[in-house]
Amino acid sequence: MTDERQIPTEVLVILRRLLVQHRAQPNTYRGLLLVDTLVHDYRGRVDATGVGVSDPGIPSWFLTTTEVAEILHVTPDAVRKACRLGTLTGRRQPGSREWRIDPAAVAEYRAA
Repeated sequence: MTDERQIPTEVLVILRRLLVQHRAQPNTYRGLLLVDTLVHDYRGRVDATGVGVSDPGIPSWFLTTTEVAEILHVTPDAVRKACRLGTLTGRRQPGSREWRIDPAAVAEYRAA
């Protein structure tokens, strides 16, 4: 894989920050979420290694419980509870209480 096909991690960090900053603006948030989903889908097709994640089975672009809590205006504990109950789809970090959540699952949860 050549470097020009990779999406830099810095771009993903900026996109996550924009998602958090614009969560109160539904149209902007939906647009950013779509871009985020497309970027991560592309990145997953180009680089399926899960670079930057301790568990290669969890994509590096999945959100942390803290990031999801900021987006949903709840506590990280509430996010973990929603994941445990299955109302929010996420993957548990092996050997940890932390979860990683797909941005698309967050959008579905907000829409419900």
